[in-house]
Amino acid sequence: MLHHFIKAGVFNQLSKYPLPLKALRFFVFSNIFITICALIMSLYTSVFFSAAISSKLILFTAAGTLCSYSLHWLLPSTHTQLSPREKWSASHRLFLTVLFLAGAAVSVYSVTLLTGHIWELLPLIILTFLYSSGKLPRGPFVLFRKYFIGKTIYLALMWSMVTVYLPVVISNSGWNGSHTIFLVNRFFFLFAICILFDLRDKELDTQQGIKSLITILSHGRIKNLFFFSLLLSLLAGISLIFFSFPAQEITILNFPVLIAAAIYKFSSRTRSELWFYFVLDGLMMLSGAAAIIYAVILG
Repeated sequence: MLHHFIKAGVFNQLSKYPLPLKALRFFVFSNIFITICALIMSLYTSVFFSAAISSKLILFTAAGTLCSYSLHWLLPSTHTQLSPREKWSASHRLFLTVLFLAGAAVSVYSVTLLTGHIWELLPLIILTFLYSSGKLPRGPFVLFRKYFIGKTIYLALMWSMVTVYLPVVISNSGWNGSHTIFLVNRFFFLFAICILFDLRDKELDTQQGIKSLITILSHGRIKNLFFFSLLLSLLAGISLIFFSFPAQEITILNFPVLIAAAIYKFSSRTRSELWFYFVLDGLMMLSGAAAIIYAVILG
């Protein structure tokens, strides 16, 4: 039932209205939306643990996300046939270059404000670059792309470190068991989302000889891995009740996990880029957005 509702959903309706659809594509393809997602996910960690919110970290997270994603889409595609987003990026190279340079400049500035945490920031900056470096057309980075078997785990871990680990460490609130459980919850949820992205590219990556966890596994095992990851995320979230977190906060935390399970069938079949880069990326920040709104309403 949900599958048929989604199939006849908002994107099909939007196709009747070219201007709103064009605006949505600009919002998503310009990397503004994913930057907002990263910000909300980072803020969510601070709100969840009632930790101090660092304006310097907010600046670093926003600028770093905009910079890295703009670079990623500026680099040449590894595909022989360009997707709609790749075509959009190719036709807006100047705009993406401006966003990349602005993001890079602000990122450097924000790092100078966070010099006391340079050893936490530097590895993440390097690892973020290495992920996109696989798109470079020559040198050792080509091998990095073709044999990056753990890229699904790698990307989920990167997002978890930036949006969970950094907010806790930079707030100087101390790391404890509840932080570890929360990190586990976020990692396995993000890992499941990353599986859907890699599953979309499975056939094309296989044709191009790119080795990854998803190209190696069969569709049945990928499905099992997806739901097992969601189960681990759900159990980790529920276990936070033993750290005296209120039931409503745990419900908000876990609700997107249930949504992800419900939309697996459609997500594994569709190739809609707005579905992946708006709906699924938006799902990553859903708990954060709901929790922040809930906190504002309560005052």
